[in-house]
Amino acid sequence: MESASMQVADVILVSTDTRGFELAASLAKKGWKTVVLELDGGPLNKYLELEDRFGPFASYSDSAKAFEDGEATGSLWLKSGPVALAGPRTEVGSAHLSNRYGLDRVWVKALSRSLLASRLKRREAFLDSAGPAEPEIGWQRGVRPLLNVSELAAFRRKNALASGVRILDVDQILDIRIRDGRMDRIELRTVDGKVLQERTRSAVWLLSLEESQRTEFVNAKVSVSTLLSQPSILEPLMGWWRSRLVVSGLKSKAAPTGLRKPPEMPSHLVFVGSLERPWTHDNVMALDLVEKTEEILVYDVWMRLPYWSRADHVYRDEQRMLAKQQLAERLPGCEIEWVTPSPIGLSEASIRMPQILYSHDSKPPKSVVRNMCFAGPEVWRGVGLVGLELCENDWIKELEGLRMDWDPAARVHASRVQKLKYKVQGYMKPESEISP
Repeated sequence: MESASMQVADVILVSTDTRGFELAASLAKKGWKTVVLELDGGPLNKYLELEDRFGPFASYSDSAKAFEDGEATGSLWLKSGPVALAGPRTEVGSAHLSNRYGLDRVWVKALSRSLLASRLKRREAFLDSAGPAEPEIGWQRGVRPLLNVSELAAFRRKNALASGVRILDVDQILDIRIRDGRMDRIELRTVDGKVLQERTRSAVWLLSLEESQRTEFVNAKVSVSTLLSQPSILEPLMGWWRSRLVVSGLKSKAAPTGLRKPPEMPSHLVFVGSLERPWTHDNVMALDLVEKTEEILVYDVWMRLPYWSRADHVYRDEQRMLAKQQLAERLPGCEIEWVTPSPIGLSEASIRMPQILYSHDSKPPKSVVRNMCFAGPEVWRGVGLVGLELCENDWIKELEGLRMDWDPAARVHASRVQKLKYKVQGYMKPESEISP
C-alpha cells in the first residue's frame, strides 16, 4: 500500500554504496531537511563485494581517516624495493628515486595523479602538466591500515544519521514526478516492500547514467531522458579491477626458519614494474593489506584493465598470471596464491567495474531538471571515494544557488550578481508561487 510523506524535504539525495552520506551530513549540519534514498542494487551487486564498489583508494578518503586507530604511509614498490614517500624516510626515498632511477618528485606526482584520475590520458600528459586538474594520492597524510570497508560504510551511515539525515533503504525507484521542469516527488519501494512517496524541493542524483538506466535501480517506466541529457560522447575505456591474494612463507619444514614467515611489508603499496611501460595492466598495481597474521599477509590487488574485459575471464586470468609472476620476482622465498575466484561464464551484464576511467574527450550527462544537481561518477574528479569527496563543496554551492528558487530567505541574502543571474535564467518566481 502506497504511503505519501507529509513532509517536504529540502533536498533528496539518490545514492548507492554510501555515496550521498557525507554530502547529506554536511547539508543537514547547515540546517537542510535532508533525505537519502540509498539504493541496494540487488542482483546487480551479486558478484561485486563492497570492496569492489568502494574502489582501490578507500583507505585514503577523509571519512576513512575520521575513525582510524593508527596511520601508515603508502610506498612505491620498485624493483629495488619499497620506497617511502612520507614519514621519517621521505628524504631517503626521494634520494633513492633520484640516484637510482633519475626521477624527481614531479614523476611521483604524475604517477599519483594518473592513478586517481577519472579520465584516461597518456603518461606524457601527466608528466608534462603540473596543473592541479587531477587529484593526487595523499602520501603525506597517511592511510588507514587494515581498512575494513564494511566498517567504513557503517561509519558513514552512522555519521549521517547523527547529523540529522533521514535514510531510506530502497529496493527500486518506481516513478518520478516532474512539474514545471522541477522534480516534485519520488515514488519508491523500500527493501522491506513498502511503497512510499517522498516530496522534495531539490535533489542530488548520484547514480551514473548507466546505473540510472538499470532496472535494479530505476523502474523502466521512468524515462531517464526526463532527468539527464544524453551526452554526445561518454566512453568508458578502463576500470579498476580487484583480486585478492595471500602471501605466505615457505611451508616446507626443511625451509630455514626465517623463510617460514612472510616479510614485513607496508599496508599500502603502489607496485611499478617498468618505469617505461604504460601505467596500466600488471605494470602498475595498487595493493591494500586487508589481513595480517604471523603466517600470512592478505592483499587486495587492483589493476587497471580495459573496460570490455570485465566479463572476459580468460583475459583477466592471464593478467593475474602476469601479476603473480611479477610479484613472485619481488618476493623470493614466498608462496603466493590467488583466493578470488574467476567469474567464469558470466555475461557482460552480470559484472561491472564501478571504478571507471573515461576517455579524455568524454562529456558527462547534465541535469535537465531545474532543481536537480547531477553528481554521478562521470563528474567526479577522481576514482572512488577520493574523487567523490573532492566534489562535495561544489555541489553544496550549486544547491545553495538552487535554494533561491524556493527559499525567500536565500534570495534576501543573495548577492546582487546572484539575484540577477537567477532572474535572467528564470529560476526565481514571485514569493506567492513558492511551494511551502
